[in-house]
Amino acid sequence: MKKMKRIVTLLLALAMVLSLAACGGDSGSSSGGGSTPPASTGSSDSGSSGGSEDSGEKTWKIALSNSYLENGWRQEMIAVCELMAATDPYYSNIQLDVYNTDNTVEAQVASLESLMEMGYDAFLIDACSDSGLNNVIDRAVEKGIVCVTFDSNATTDSCYTLALDYDAAFGLVGALLCEAIGGKGDIAMDQGIWSTSNGQAMHNGALKGIEKFPDVKVVAEYEGEWNDGLNQDKVSTILATQHLDAVFGESHAASIIKAFKTAGLDPVPTSGDVYNMNMCELYENNLVGGCVATYTGLSIMAMDTAIDILNGNVPESKNIIFVPEANIIHADLLPEGTVEKWAQEFGAEYVLVEEGKNFSRDWPEQFMWPCLPASYPRQLQAQDVIDYMASVF
Repeated sequence: MKKMKRIVTLLLALAMVLSLAACGGDSGSSSGGGSTPPASTGSSDSGSSGGSEDSGEKTWKIALSNSYLENGWRQEMIAVCELMAATDPYYSNIQLDVYNTDNTVEAQVASLESLMEMGYDAFLIDACSDSGLNNVIDRAVEKGIVCVTFDSNATTDSCYTLALDYDAAFGLVGALLCEAIGGKGDIAMDQGIWSTSNGQAMHNGALKGIEKFPDVKVVAEYEGEWNDGLNQDKVSTILATQHLDAVFGESHAASIIKAFKTAGLDPVPTSGDVYNMNMCELYENNLVGGCVATYTGLSIMAMDTAIDILNGNVPESKNIIFVPEANIIHADLLPEGTVEKWAQEFGAEYVLVEEGKNFSRDWPEQFMWPCLPASYPRQLQAQDVIDYMASVF
């Protein structure tokens, strides 16, 4: 796995903050690599254990622990958190350090154990296992460290969790894929990483929409593991022996389309995450598709949750749920009223995408937008995120 070591103090002088455009500008980056983090190299005024005093205000020291860095979602997740912490005055009294580990329980546990001795007030954790980190998280909480897991959550009751409820959005997407093929035909379904709660939730949400159409048959399922190349390989293997009228994808619609073209076949309606390349390919190939926002800014939401708790504003529930929007491409190819009908059926929120607003040929293929729900009180600009990612990855 690619390993990175980037540590920076994210306390900005007021003059720097005022010189930045709204949520824009450049910032440094922070990341530790490997299973055991290096010693903190934050500046002397960046805070220490328990929240240091800085000009009469507390400074919180926060570590983001990430277990995997080999896809665009994780890279952007880190980038948006760093960028928001470095450019929004709201975060002027925190120090954020990011630590990336190998994608194993042993590596992430070892990293967190070391971080417990480095004076952090809070851990933000994208976990490599739903249960493998429970013991080390429990020990951290016992030491007074606020722990917030997000995206891939831990199951211990001692931490706070941030998750997305995929049922509504993926139910809508599943139904629209069936509508796009006239309510009958053969479909393949991506299972993501089936061992994770996210992989199962996306699949099962879409299945609720597909099951509304008795003449649509699920003839193949595969684990695409949210990986571009693997998705293409798995779909290509299915196409060697099976006709498909549509494919439900959890992550990479573009690679599904590529698999059809490589096989000499016309691409079919499909779905995925909000990767820019997904929406561009669906749009340019004149296909009905759905791309569900999985919000790389979950890291920002986790950071805000930790800050709230450290400041004494404890959430009512330890399990915090957000409902993502479905981005619908080429709704104009469906019968009028179809999208709204199924959105009401599943209680889903949706956006009819527009080029230049929700996706753009000028954006990087792996870029994911939006990174936060439109209603979130703090926002970033797409180009600022793109520029920052280009500087650190």
